[in-house]
Amino acid sequence: ACCGRLPTDRNDRGGLVQYDPDDLRQLQLVELEVLLAIDELCAQHDIPYFLDSGSALGAMRHDGFIPWDDDIDIGMMREDYERFVAIASDELPEGYRLLTPDATEGYAPMWAKVMRAGTKFYTRETLEAGLDQGVFVDVFPYDRLCGDARGAQRQVADCLKWQRASYLYHAASVHVPHGGALGRLERLACRAGHGVLRLCTRQDALVAHFRTAISRGVAGDRVTVLSYPVEGGFAEEELLPVRMVSFEGHELPVPQDAEGYLVKKYGERWMDVPPEDQRRNHAPEVLELPAHAVRA
Repeated sequence: ACCGRLPTDRNDRGGLVQYDPDDLRQLQLVELEVLLAIDELCAQHDIPYFLDSGSALGAMRHDGFIPWDDDIDIGMMREDYERFVAIASDELPEGYRLLTPDATEGYAPMWAKVMRAGTKFYTRETLEAGLDQGVFVDVFPYDRLCGDARGAQRQVADCLKWQRASYLYHAASVHVPHGGALGRLERLACRAGHGVLRLCTRQDALVAHFRTAISRGVAGDRVTVLSYPVEGGFAEEELLPVRMVSFEGHELPVPQDAEGYLVKKYGERWMDVPPEDQRRNHAPEVLELPAHAVRA
């Protein structure tokens, strides 16, 4: 097992944790185990999903994990996501647990995670929030953007506002965009904002505000993850039906137009491996993995 606090060189704007290579690989294999459990459940119930964000990039560029990455992301259309959450609450295999903003105390994201019980993956923020977070796979819902441009801009702005408020409600130690003196001022402002939010609202109220913002206006034909929106979103046919590619030796789904999806997410040069100073991961401070071997 890998257990304990990890040395980290990240600053308050995030950064890259330099894992021991064996620990990182063991972490990735536990995450893969979680993903395969999700994949099996989705196959049983005909729930379409696809590798998302860095996991889609890893599949297309590396045939698996981005070498320094320490999580897995998947995406689903909102209606499939809601069905998955309802089913997973009761039917995940023993040893797995579903985390959601509606039902998990101390949970800031406005999407679900499936985590492996008996593990720990604690960031500075989850430690402060008191969240018992294990090694996880992120499950992102794709929502419809408003059909008119101004309505979509307001929808995105409102969703981002409530997602950021949720992070700040749960932890004062959120990432800030600057360093130096400006960064110190930003961190002081975050601590003050955290205190105000803890006095004035509750987790369930923030979730309700976010859900209201999702459905603001008349839905159009473009979709995106409203916690982390891509400008202009995607046409549904860019994402579904999925196509299968190799990921760590398993045939797993990616968006139908995976290349176009990655251009929108990461730019035309998404196939280029970035220099080390531009790489990012989740910077956990406490990591605990199972002692037994994980299937690959």
